[in-house]
Amino acid sequence: MFNQPPKAGGRKIRRCCQLIALALIVAAPFLYLPPASAEPTPYNVLGRWATENQTLRPVTFDGQNLYLAGEKTIEAWDTKSGKRLWEKALEKGADFRPRLAGDLVLANSKTYMMALDRKTGETRWSIKPDTPLGTPYYHNGSIILGVGHLLTSFDAATGKIKWTMSTDQAKGIWYAPTAFGKEHLLVGMGDGFLYSLVAETGEVEWQVDRSKEWQYLRQLYVWDGILVAGGYKDNLFGLNAATGEEAWYWYSGNFINSHLVYGGATYLWSPTGWVYSLDAKTGKRNWRTKSDYFPRKSKKRTPWAPVMAEIVADEKGIYVLDMKNVLHIMDHKTGEGTSAIQFTENLRPFVVLEAGTKRMFLGNRKGEILYVEIN
Repeated sequence: MFNQPPKAGGRKIRRCCQLIALALIVAAPFLYLPPASAEPTPYNVLGRWATENQTLRPVTFDGQNLYLAGEKTIEAWDTKSGKRLWEKALEKGADFRPRLAGDLVLANSKTYMMALDRKTGETRWSIKPDTPLGTPYYHNGSIILGVGHLLTSFDAATGKIKWTMSTDQAKGIWYAPTAFGKEHLLVGMGDGFLYSLVAETGEVEWQVDRSKEWQYLRQLYVWDGILVAGGYKDNLFGLNAATGEEAWYWYSGNFINSHLVYGGATYLWSPTGWVYSLDAKTGKRNWRTKSDYFPRKSKKRTPWAPVMAEIVADEKGIYVLDMKNVLHIMDHKTGEGTSAIQFTENLRPFVVLEAGTKRMFLGNRKGEILYVEIN
C-alpha cells in the first residue's frame, strides 16, 4: 500500500496551532493567571517579639500595653508598634504573672514583691520579707496578700503597711482574697474558714468554719451575690457572699486545675475527661463536653491533651489551650466545639485575649510573645 499524502486542511490546522502556541510563549510574562485556590490558614502571626526570658509566666494586657515576666526580667511592650517600652532585671525569677495596681505593675515571687511604675518601669517600692509571699490582689488603692501567716494590706502608693491579720493556726496564706463590693474582702486563708473582712481595716466581720470540707479556697469570683470558690483539690463551692452559707456544691471527681466565671457561668476542665459549664448562681450543670474526643471535619475524633492553661472567654466563645498546642474554641451555650486550631510551635500554658477582636497573645518556649489573629 502507498501512504496517502496529507490533506491540505490538516496542514493549515497544525500551522495555526503552532502560531498560537508561539504567541502564548511570547505573551506569557504579561498574562494574568489566577492562582490555584488554597486552604485558608487557621491563624496569622501578626507579631513575634523576642523577650529576655525563656520561661514566661502568663502575661497581662491592659488594652494597649502587654506586661510580662519570666526568669530574668519584667517587661512592658506596646502592642500597636511591637516595641518594648522598658525592661527591668529581676533578682530572682517571677512566680506570678504581673498584676496591675492602679498606675503600678507588680512583679513578685515567693520571696519578693516590686511595685513598678507602669510607664517607666521605675521601682516605686519593694519588699523582701523573711517569710514566703502569696498571690497579690489589688483593691481600692491597697495591695493585699499573704506574708507568711499574715494577711497584709499595703498602701499601693507608698508601700506602707495598713493592717495585718492572722488566723489562730498561723497557716501560710498562698491564695488571694477577692472583693465583695467596695467595703468587704472575702478570703479562705488555709485554716478551713471563710472570712469576711472590712477592706480598709482588716477587721473580721464574720467567719464560717468549713474545715471538714476545705483547707484553702482559691480563685475566688463573686457573681450576683454568690462567691464561686475552688477547694484545693476537686470541688467547687457556691457560697452566699454576704453570709458564707452554702448555696451549692459540686464535685468533679478529680483535681481541678482552675475555673473561670464568665457571663453567669462557671467553666472548668477536669482530668476525668470533661469540660463543664455550671450555672454560677445555682451550680446546676448547663452542659458537659467530652474532652477526650473532639469532632473534626473528617468526622474522626481526636483525644485532647491534658490542660494546664486557665480557660478564658469572650463574647465569641470559650478558649481552652491543651498541652499539645491545640486551642479548642467552644460555644458558650452548648459546649460544642467550633474550632480546634493546631499551632505549629510549643506554647507556654496561657492565652490572653484582645477584647472585641479575633486576636490573642500567646508565648512559646523560646521566650517569644506571639500576637495572633484567628481566621
